[in-house]
Amino acid sequence: MLIGYKRYSGPIGVSTEETATRSLWLEKRLALKALLERRGHQVVFLSPPTPPSRGLYPYPPVEQKFDVLFIEHGGTNYLFNKKEIDKTIALIKNHTGRIVHINDDPILVPPLAGRGEERGAFGQLVDARWSIWLNAKVDKLDFHKALHLDPSIPVLDFPVASMLTEGATYSETKIPRLIYLGNCQDSRWKVLKQVVDAGIPLDIAATTSVDEGLTGGNIIDPPGQSQRRAFYSQYLGCLAITDKKHKKWQWRTGRAYHSLMAGIPSLVEAEHEALIEDGFTPFSSIEELQARIQKLMNPDARKAIWEWNYGIVRDHYSLIETAMKASGL
Repeated sequence: MLIGYKRYSGPIGVSTEETATRSLWLEKRLALKALLERRGHQVVFLSPPTPPSRGLYPYPPVEQKFDVLFIEHGGTNYLFNKKEIDKTIALIKNHTGRIVHINDDPILVPPLAGRGEERGAFGQLVDARWSIWLNAKVDKLDFHKALHLDPSIPVLDFPVASMLTEGATYSETKIPRLIYLGNCQDSRWKVLKQVVDAGIPLDIAATTSVDEGLTGGNIIDPPGQSQRRAFYSQYLGCLAITDKKHKKWQWRTGRAYHSLMAGIPSLVEAEHEALIEDGFTPFSSIEELQARIQKLMNPDARKAIWEWNYGIVRDHYSLIETAMKASGL
């Protein structure tokens, strides 16, 4: 089948030279494209390329009729992304075939949920043609209610990291510290401050400004997404903390899985049930975190933890197959 692939807003990156540190979805998009092509489908990108990706796929695309339209999550700020969002809305309105909406972050859900006049335009277009793929434990929350969807619309569990397991191998510790890569705001700031104040060896690769109070941590520059796997692979483990929304929505938070595919274990908050069910090691206090770190210092124990966790995530590939078949792909 011929698949048109559009990001809700923003450009699409496909280059191994991408330098953006967040919101690019590079590895997962390339893995999804490769998977669709292995299943005999042709994928045509309909969003403008990032600067490093210019010339790597035809743009503007040739006008043609698509069998299936994929809408990937993207920035939800209508004032900032109006041009591309309007193009997405028009494309959906003119498409007569099936539609798959794939979403990898609860922060990017509002256009689907129909909150706000300009954001509701997207959600109001959802009908019997649609399948919704979420990187979340869809059996843990009533997503039809949360997203204001008709119960007849398929909402499917799509554990995107399970597309990345091929070629992932265990990595020995080169830097005997934890790494946190991401946003340093909201509830994450509180946890990071507790870790820093406790003297736990931690590097913070901040993708946002660092508030006062974290200056005792080792603040470093984040890698570009195309270098993220090599970056993670050096560390003892990842501190995979999240905001409250990721926990509430049972979302599979990216940094836990990115570090796992880089060959290192992740330590996650005890309140994040989705990650614990996927085999990640929880902690509920600074004291317990320190004990978990001590165990990672044992090379044999560390490797066993990673292998157990990796095996669970790898086996979730069956959910990818289920979503594909349920959507006629």
